[in-house]
Amino acid sequence: MESSAMGVPVVASDVDGLRDTVIHEETGLRVPPSDPVALAEAIVRLLRDEELRVELGRAGREMVEREYDWRDVHDRWVSFYARVCESVAVTV
Repeated sequence: MESSAMGVPVVASDVDGLRDTVIHEETGLRVPPSDPVALAEAIVRLLRDEELRVELGRAGREMVEREYDWRDVHDRWVSFYARVCESVAVTV
């Protein structure tokens, strides 16, 4: 997410947490985990394709600005914690 926030194109493993922040061919490239050949191919692809690098970097930055603005994230966390606290409240 930090790289996307800086407009840097991202290559990431196709695993749970990264699927939320790296949309394949839109905000970055995802490769199968533990596949160094696929990782190398994705990196070389970005190195060779300036237009793709620029587009993925731009789209990644826009996604971070849209989805991860600190004020919105703060409000979502506060709401989440409030719901958790309500659901586990114990009467003494």
